[in-house]
Amino acid sequence: MTTAHPPAPSGAQVSAEMARVRGQARRRLLLGRAFTYLVGILLALWVLAPIWLIASMALTTPETVRSYPKGVLPFIPFSFDTMSFFLGSYGIVPGLINSVVVALITLTLSTLIAAPAGYATSRYLFRGRDAFRLAILAVRAFPVVILSIPLAVTFISLGIYDQVYSLALMHTALTLPTTILVIGSVFASIPYELEEAAQVFGCTPLKAFRRGCCRWCCRALRPQPSSPSSCRGTRFSQPQC
Repeated sequence: MTTAHPPAPSGAQVSAEMARVRGQARRRLLLGRAFTYLVGILLALWVLAPIWLIASMALTTPETVRSYPKGVLPFIPFSFDTMSFFLGSYGIVPGLINSVVVALITLTLSTLIAAPAGYATSRYLFRGRDAFRLAILAVRAFPVVILSIPLAVTFISLGIYDQVYSLALMHTALTLPTTILVIGSVFASIPYELEEAAQVFGCTPLKAFRRGCCRWCCRALRPQPSSPSSCRGTRFSQPQC
């Protein structure tokens, strides 16, 4: 007794089926990409729209700023009167200079203090390393006001309250946890074999750290497409001693 088998599909049917599947996959890819771009555009507008409105109010006349309802078109009339009035007010320019000085001091101190801590937590295995990382992260769970009050009391007792460097120290203390975690993740993404190879070829430990680790760390922290997370896929060259 023989069993009848269904006829095998022809080449044209297979090609049509593959074309249909590829078309569906292409449509899903295009829809996903369009949704991603749409979300990105909405987020960009959410951030840029207030900046655009502030700039339009800053670069117009004071009468237009005080008028209501506001016009539809921004920068009409275009004028520097409002900006000149703002910059000419008492304490604006010195306050801007102090803000830049505080930012530079905070950046320098936080980097110098957080770099050794981030390197130690990412390179060495020691007892309490996980607890140390958790303690660093737990600091961010407290509101900034709770952390700033003890610092303000300490500055008052030391007689350095209401100074530029005391404000920079406060910002440094508040930004250290995040800075340690970020720098530690950058160090962890750089292979330790680079430093070992540098020491094999005659570098001292400090020079191996500077040539083999700091070089790629600076590249990772630079504002460019090669982010710290993409350092794992980077081809690392042999350090020259």
